[in-house]
Amino acid sequence: LKRCVGERVSSLTTSKKKCKDKCLANDDCVAVGYLKKNKKCFVYHSEVTMRDGPEGSFCATVVTTGGELVEDPETPSKKYDFEPNTKCDAINFDRAKSHVGTYKTMTECQTKCDQAKACKSYMWNGKAEKCIILKYRPKDISATKDDDFDRVCAVVPKPDTTPKTPNPTAAPTPSPTPKVECTLVA
Repeated sequence: LKRCVGERVSSLTTSKKKCKDKCLANDDCVAVGYLKKNKKCFVYHSEVTMRDGPEGSFCATVVTTGGELVEDPETPSKKYDFEPNTKCDAINFDRAKSHVGTYKTMTECQTKCDQAKACKSYMWNGKAEKCIILKYRPKDISATKDDDFDRVCAVVPKPDTTPKTPNPTAAPTPSPTPKVECTLVA
C-alpha cells in the first residue's frame, strides 16, 4: 500500500474509481492518491514520491503513453510508521537534531531524516512549511484537526531485537543394522 507525497492541487471526497477517473480526465494530472479511511482523493500536477501508506491507501502516476495510471514501487531508505493528521507531542528541542528548517514538501523533510543517521522521527507541518528532525522517538503522538497530510509525525520503528530461534537439530539418521550370519557347528 502506497501513498503519494508531493504538492497537492486538490482534494475531494469520492470513491477510488472516481478518483482515478478524475485524474485521467485532467491533462495536468501527473499522479493521484486515495485514502480509503476517509474516502479522500488527492490530485497532483507535479512529480510525487511514493511511500508506504496506511491501510487502504493508493498512489499512482500517469504514464504519458496511453494515459494509464501505474503504481510505483519506490520506497524510502528508512521505513516510517505514521498516520496522516498527527503531531509529535512534547518535543524536546534539546534532544532534537537542532534541524528545524523550512521545506515546501513532506518529501523534503523525510529526505532530511533519511540522510541523517541519527534521525529516529520527524514532524512536518505543511501549512507552516516546517520540518523538525528528531534524534529520538516521541512518547506521544496525537491527532490534529486537519483532514489531510498537512501535518505528520513519522517514526522509524524500533528494530526487532527478538533473538531468532535456531532451526531444530535434525534427528540422527539410523544407520543400517549389520547383517549377522551364524553357522552352527556340532
